[in-house]
Amino acid sequence: MKISYKVNESGKEYVGIYLKDNNELQIQLPIGYRYSKEEEEKENKEFKQDIRKLMKLIAKKTSIESGENTLPSDFCFISAIKVLENYLQYGLYRQTQKEVKINAKGKVNWRKTINSQKIFYNNKIIYNDIYVNKTNYFAEKEIQEIQKYCLSKISEMIGFMWDFSFSYFNIDYSKAEMIKLLKQELKETNQDIKIEILNNLIDFITKTNFEKLKKGNIFIKYKEFQYIWEELVDSIGIKGEEKKEYFPKARYYYLEGQEYKSNVKLQFPDTIINRENLKYIYVLDAKYYPEGSLPEEYSIFKQIRYGQHVNKIKQKEVINAFVLPKKLEDKNIEINIFGRLLDNNTESELKSYEKIYVVYVDTKRFISKPKEILQEIIEKLNNCHKRYALHDQ
Repeated sequence: MKISYKVNESGKEYVGIYLKDNNELQIQLPIGYRYSKEEEEKENKEFKQDIRKLMKLIAKKTSIESGENTLPSDFCFISAIKVLENYLQYGLYRQTQKEVKINAKGKVNWRKTINSQKIFYNNKIIYNDIYVNKTNYFAEKEIQEIQKYCLSKISEMIGFMWDFSFSYFNIDYSKAEMIKLLKQELKETNQDIKIEILNNLIDFITKTNFEKLKKGNIFIKYKEFQYIWEELVDSIGIKGEEKKEYFPKARYYYLEGQEYKSNVKLQFPDTIINRENLKYIYVLDAKYYPEGSLPEEYSIFKQIRYGQHVNKIKQKEVINAFVLPKKLEDKNIEINIFGRLLDNNTESELKSYEKIYVVYVDTKRFISKPKEILQEIIEKLNNCHKRYALHDQ
């Protein structure tokens, strides 16, 4: 199968994997994603690992969302990854050993037998029951055939990301029959690993339309990569209920002073980083913009309001920044602080939160290791703040 790559520099197209009508697999990458023909031709393992991380992010998002941003899929990417990784770690499914009593053929289970009832006769131990390990090889063969069938489909669709190839394998079972066999086996085992393997196979078969896979159906695509970008930036930020206190709040009042009960929609920043070991609070706003585009005034003044509110309630200096994707030309540089955004007032009259840094992050590296790069962003913002802004406070 031919594989092609395309970087979505406009940000308007879907990001993901698309199986075209001519049986060509097209990988559509987000804004600023570093890709070159050289990497593809070299079969670079690191490059494939990065592609896997990207597709896992998209698959996770599409598995919990539906609507105009997510196209329906006939291939369950999340389950496919789990089935494949189970196989790479454990190999083909092996039947759980079952214990049966006397008169069965097979290898004696001495631990079970010794612990069973016994009698003494002429100074000899005689066991009432002999326990024997017994394997249902017919059931094992059925499960393995189902597993092989699924692996051959997975290999065809996404095997290239793992350098994984599995020969074409077909079976006579229907989808319903495969699920029935797997569920029956699930009842017979209590081993966690086997339960995991069986559940992943059931999930993959249930959510995959095998009949449509060869008809060029899109099987993993997500339009609003902005939301994934925001989640990456927020990966080390404050979460849950704790974050609510950082939201600016507004209320309506009558002229006489009584409060008017009205639901005012809360505005809240993308990411808040506030730790005891950090001197500053960081308010980061993720912007998934094409190269050359910068946040408009609405975003600027909203960001300043966030910083002002956080500074007031926490009495701690705030550093404000926009985080944007970009392909940085120097492969050794992961972050570039492009500059600062100021309003028309004299810089020395501005509070630190009124100066917003514009941070470009190499898209590919950020997807690969977001938490490490966010730590680096904090360090670089600190250096810039010491250099340009300390005299303003």
